[in-house]
Amino acid sequence: MLDEPETSLHPDLLAPLGRLIARAANAQLVAVSHADELIGVIGEYADDATMIELLEQEGVTTVAGQESADEPPWYWPDRWSLGDVETYSGDVSVETIGEPGPLPRGRHGLTREQVEASQYRRLCTAVLEAVGELGFAATTVADIVTRAQVARRTFYAVFGGKDECFAAAYDLAVGAALEQLQETVTGLEGVNFADRVRISFEIYLGVLSVQPGAARALYVETLAAGPGLVEHRLRVHERFADYIMAVARVGVRDGDLTAEPDRQLVDMLLGGIDDRVRACLHTKGAQALPELAPLFTRTAMAIVSTPAP
Repeated sequence: MLDEPETSLHPDLLAPLGRLIARAANAQLVAVSHADELIGVIGEYADDATMIELLEQEGVTTVAGQESADEPPWYWPDRWSLGDVETYSGDVSVETIGEPGPLPRGRHGLTREQVEASQYRRLCTAVLEAVGELGFAATTVADIVTRAQVARRTFYAVFGGKDECFAAAYDLAVGAALEQLQETVTGLEGVNFADRVRISFEIYLGVLSVQPGAARALYVETLAAGPGLVEHRLRVHERFADYIMAVARVGVRDGDLTAEPDRQLVDMLLGGIDDRVRACLHTKGAQALPELAPLFTRTAMAIVSTPAP
């Protein structure tokens, strides 16, 4: 462990020390520092460095971005096998790499592919949180890697920049939501079509309501992300339409619908849903999104009852 090494070194030695720490691949190392130069060099050269920023507020040390009721995202680990370097700004705190949150204590046995998949998911989660809180234009790569607790160099090994990371997070978040809906709703037994539609909206809006940052990122900030996200938004629109058509086919199979609905009307339904979700986020906040479920259900039932010409 290195505790504020800058206090006993000439400033010109901070960068060389940072590179040495970054190359300590066979050691588990905790570095506590207030020197921006040292922290920056370690973050640049250590592929899997974890950065945790601690702040002092009114005499109390807190983790940056962590609310008072949140559980600490760290623990004191045993020795583990990957030998990655971990760096910290401020006082001591620890999080190892792997699944979001800490790795299992002791040797975690994760492969490099599993570590990289974890970093990818953490970066996607972090960019949604940052964009939802700060806005797309104001969000920087530094904001993302701080929340994800990975090195800047690791970020650029995965993504070309902020735009690419946000687009990947958008695809990942919507894809995960749709897969969960597809598995849950279409697999229900003894449920009529109207209830399937209602349950779909209740689940989806409920998930968005407890993740306000992600909701704002997905529905508001995607419009501010510029032309780079247009193709992704169109693809997501098609996936939602495919989901509604799949649920409708279940309704036809069960005799609740006489025929599949008009796909163009489903497109209109999705446009209206997007508009109402954005309006609710602006006026009432994400916590009010579940209130839209009855309206969405009535509208969807009216539209899907109209068969294709």
